[in-house]
Amino acid sequence: MNILDQRFFDSCCDEYLNYITRLIQSGNFNLNTDQQCLQYFLSALHINHLDSNRDLYRNMIGKGKKYLVLGSGCGYLERAFYEDNNASNVVGADWKITDIYFDWWRKKLSVSDLITHHTEDLLKNFRITHKETDDILTEKFDVVMLVRFNGLWRENNNFNTIVRPYDEVMNFFKNLKTYAPIVGIHAAGLSRKLDNKVIDFLEKNVIKSCNGRGYYSKLISIKNL
Repeated sequence: MNILDQRFFDSCCDEYLNYITRLIQSGNFNLNTDQQCLQYFLSALHINHLDSNRDLYRNMIGKGKKYLVLGSGCGYLERAFYEDNNASNVVGADWKITDIYFDWWRKKLSVSDLITHHTEDLLKNFRITHKETDDILTEKFDVVMLVRFNGLWRENNNFNTIVRPYDEVMNFFKNLKTYAPIVGIHAAGLSRKLDNKVIDFLEKNVIKSCNGRGYYSKLISIKNL
């Protein structure tokens, strides 16, 4: 198992810069529309996210339970499952359009096999499909984890947050209930990203919380929606 230390991430970030540069030169990547990838040139970011997800795993994940992760990104939470020999209990998913810059990191973190699905339209045609077969995910889970999952809010090209209407977010939670009765949320700055009524709902239905490293990390019951 790789030792994920400063030296490891420094080396990876140099390689990743070269990878993105080659994509741009080949015409297969538009930096103007995919600026999100820029943050992953910084090794400190990876160390911070990995540490926060290890904390999340230690404090919020129950052994013997099944987890669906939406917003897998580079795969930090899946890495925590992997390090604890608990990989069989997690299924990761993220937007298809982000694979071009996240898949590279997933291979480095040895979690490619754990992030097997894509998320689709969250509101009108909500689906989670297998990356290879396009089959709709029908498995049931104990918890759906939303890890820095910006589907709960919207961002423009300048990364400015646009708050989603209360009804949209609640409909999304209702869709998630087909997979699990509990939602786990792990994100920073939620008070400025979510409608106040959504925040009120979350706080009234908290099952467990772990607020560390500046993140809002809570398990929320959605079974009564």
